[in-house]
Amino acid sequence: MDASEQVTCPSVTCFAYNTPEGTEASTTGTVYGVYDMSGGAYEYTAAYLVNGDSARLANGSTILSAHNKYKDNYTGYNNNKKGDAVYETSGLLSGSNSWYSDYSNMPYSSHPWFRRGGRYSNGSDAGVFYFFYDNGAAYGDCGWRVVALVGEGL
Repeated sequence: MDASEQVTCPSVTCFAYNTPEGTEASTTGTVYGVYDMSGGAYEYTAAYLVNGDSARLANGSTILSAHNKYKDNYTGYNNNKKGDAVYETSGLLSGSNSWYSDYSNMPYSSHPWFRRGGRYSNGSDAGVFYFFYDNGAAYGDCGWRVVALVGEGL
């Protein structure tokens, strides 16, 4: 089979293993990398606006009770918190203003949770630097990505 040839799979389109859409789409270019970094599905992060809103309290009790070193708490509507790629990659709080023209929009009172990455229907607005607000509820196109950080003090 040609490396760029599409394969018909049951109810979805699949690609050959050794193509840009196959294992080469992982962060390492191998089967061992992380997949779906851009535009596959929204991903919630352990970051939220601290505002006492019912959406934050109803949809994130496990994260809310976690130690602060495992989450990012935003206390206002700003992007000057360094280290989570909001401040570092976004010039403005709303619009296609993140690196590579990825879309960004800060959380607000009734939508205090961060989601990242964008989804397939976001087209060129989706990307590794995409972030957007959400109410934190469960959706079929939104998941979580577990990230392990290794460092002193963690």
